[in-house]
Amino acid sequence: MARVTSRRTVLRVDAAAGPPQRRPDTLVAEEPLEIRVGRVPLAVTMRTPGHDLDLALAVCDRVVVLYAGQVVEVASAASLARAPLHPYTRGLFASRPPLDRRVEPMPAIDGVPAALADVPAGCPFQARCPIVQDRCRTWLPPLIPVGDELVRCHRVDELRAGTLIGRLPLVAPAPTPAGA
Repeated sequence: MARVTSRRTVLRVDAAAGPPQRRPDTLVAEEPLEIRVGRVPLAVTMRTPGHDLDLALAVCDRVVVLYAGQVVEVASAASLARAPLHPYTRGLFASRPPLDRRVEPMPAIDGVPAALADVPAGCPFQARCPIVQDRCRTWLPPLIPVGDELVRCHRVDELRAGTLIGRLPLVAPAPTPAGA
């Protein structure tokens, strides 16, 4: 469960979530995180900018994508590199600058990021989402299982089927993660 308190994201890890060998030993984060198992704080062994997707894909087995303190997608690095589903995740991939040439203006996700002190009801990405619907403005969808991934989007079935592809940012293939 993730929640935002005074501009800090707090991740609570359920001790029953799995055996210790399945718990991460490295965390790549864009923002300072307070990580706890129950009430016990955990040490973070690595902190580096999480918006560097190529780095995250290279060093992580699984990637958790957050927007405004909410988990929006959880997937293996290989799966995320092949086919990100959530519109925010797709936007992150599409906004990576090419390394082989200068681009003006830099690619970016349209709109203004949600203010953490005033996250709207419903999906926090709604104001920037190219496929927003009325229900997105009033109801935060649960994390929906898609194979071994989780996606928080009302339109996940359409995203999986590819029927919204013309309305979403084009995503350049990511480098294949190490060990994939």
